Amino acid sequence: MQLDVIRQIGSKVEAQLQEHEHRMQTISRTDASKSRATHIKLTRDYHWVETKFKNTQLEAKQRRNTLETQRRAQVEDSDRRNFEQGIDDDNKRLKMQMQDDRVTEEIMREREEEVRKINKGMHQVNEIYKVCVLT
Repeated sequence: MQLDVIRQIGSKVEAQLQEHEHRMQTISRTDASKSRATHIKLTRDYHWVETKFKNTQLEAKQRRNTLETQRRAQVEDSDRRNFEQGIDDDNKRLKMQMQDDRVTEEIMREREEEVRKINKGMHQVNEIYKVCVLT
């Protein structure tokens, strides 16, 4: 909004400078020479201010772009860290699950071994019983 006001004022100053230049063409040479020096100084000052305004505007835009770039980099860095943390959490869960699976497999092997021992013992008892019954 302030930029629009500045542009409007700039347009008014330019219009007044042009109007003053046209008036100088209609007045006498002696009066015109006095006015011409003033007009040249005012025009030069106006162009200097206009250049300063444009430079300031450009610097502000560059600062805004730099800040936006920094903000994006921070967001990307934060997203990356969150992603990596999620991967680490997933890896920890996966490791725990694999460890649980190994423990479960070991328990199953032990039970299977116990069942075999029980079966072997029962087979031996059965053989002893057969030998005792036959004798």
